[in-house]
Amino acid sequence: MTDEERGGAAPLAPETPAQQITSEILQEREIIRILINYGDYLATWEGDGDIPVAGVLLSNIADVNFEDKAAAFILNVYREAVEKFEIPEAKQFYSNQDAAVAELAINCVASKYNLSENWNDDKRKIYVTQEYEHLKVLVITSIYRIKKRKITREMVKIREELKTEKDDANVEVLIFKYQKLKDAEKMLGGLLGNTVVK
Repeated sequence: MTDEERGGAAPLAPETPAQQITSEILQEREIIRILINYGDYLATWEGDGDIPVAGVLLSNIADVNFEDKAAAFILNVYREAVEKFEIPEAKQFYSNQDAAVAELAINCVASKYNLSENWNDDKRKIYVTQEYEHLKVLVITSIYRIKKRKITREMVKIREELKTEKDDANVEVLIFKYQKLKDAEKMLGGLLGNTVVK
């Protein structure tokens, strides 16, 4: 049945094409999720334990630029706030003018799962660990993963440049850069428990 036969109008085409969700964008959104949910928690594993997670996370990804516009906006707000020794509240993003920013912030705090009350009743006494109890692993793994993705992307760019470069001096420089990136990728892969076969 067509829309006319059903008595309805044809659906409107989206004004802008939807952004394709890549693994890099998902990792960027994971960083934002950690910032929004745990940014004000103290990173007890760092120094005296008086540094917030947001400070640790942002200082370790200072060289990383985000592709996702909504994630980049939230990241920049956090960067500006941390420079002033403040942590933004998540609720300031919920009613942002940009619908994508608001949606991302809301999705970051909304839990997909709900723990049944029956798990920790008097009869069963089943304890389920919470994500914040593993914050060190979560933060460090997220930092390593996003850096590894960015390094991999840079390596792909260099490989493409090598295909078209004719000058021997430039080829040498590109190969040197590629080798340094490859070493960094192997190191991060080792820390993450990944095996790099390439």
